[in-house]
Amino acid sequence: MQAVVLIFGRGRSTEVLLLVLFGAETLLFTLLFGFLLFLPLLLVSLLLLQRQRHHPPCEILHALLVRQGGLGLGVHLPHLGRQRILLG
Repeated sequence: MQAVVLIFGRGRSTEVLLLVLFGAETLLFTLLFGFLLFLPLLLVSLLLLQRQRHHPPCEILHALLVRQGGLGLGVHLPHLGRQRILLG
């Protein structure tokens, strides 16, 4: 069983979306599904942020990628809050 967890934090409100994939045969399928789900959300967030605060794209795309332990990908956007995907 593989799980994809998306955590969005902005100020005091935090929305957590937990999606558990039952019967995922391979980790490749989970990784592909996770990235296909995550990338559009990240791009929409960046576009909304650019419209709200009028930051240039180079400043918005200054994202810090960190490993969260195990197999994971974390993206920290300084002006938007925290977004993170944990796989596995």
